[in-house]
Amino acid sequence: MLIFDNIDSKSNNSYAVIMLHGYGGNSNSLKPLLNMLSFQNNVSFYFVQAPYLIKENAYSWSYEVSPGVWDRDKPKSLLDDFFNKFIFSNYKYSNIFLLGFSQGALICFEYGLNIKNAIGGVFPIAGFISDSPAINDCQINTPLIIGHGEDDQIVDISSSRNAYNYYSKIKKMNNVELITYKGGHKIGLKYLKAINLFMNQKNIK
Repeated sequence: MLIFDNIDSKSNNSYAVIMLHGYGGNSNSLKPLLNMLSFQNNVSFYFVQAPYLIKENAYSWSYEVSPGVWDRDKPKSLLDDFFNKFIFSNYKYSNIFLLGFSQGALICFEYGLNIKNAIGGVFPIAGFISDSPAINDCQINTPLIIGHGEDDQIVDISSSRNAYNYYSKIKKMNNVELITYKGGHKIGLKYLKAINLFMNQKNIK
């Protein structure tokens, strides 16, 4: 079972934001973002920790089964278990949002966009996709807001540009946006302002 921290502004919240850290992170990695997000009063935040230990307090969303080959089935099964037990049973699909950084962005792309009912939005940052990932047809209208630093030396910005082109042109999603910002492998303030604006325009407070 995946470990996670749940931070609620109040009980009986209507919305859920699932926070997915990058390679080598943990359930605490994205918590500082709460200081920069304005949509908190009616939102539950779930800081989910990847299952595979790399070193002390550092985790990965997958593991290498052989050189260059990474397991995808077991992580998906663990995510299914988490979402079915704690998210899908407690929130409307349209009130569920995923935010992921780096390797967590890969989870946004390849897990979030394959959820069986349309969700509220997917926010991958400084991430990448595998070759020709699938997408559930019901997610065609799901807002996909991609962010990437222009000087990223860890994951080149071309990865997010490729993802933008793939989902907007090949998969023909209707609400795909790419936001670039100055800086390296980080979450830019420009991007967070855009997410705040998006959520507040949806009247998610």
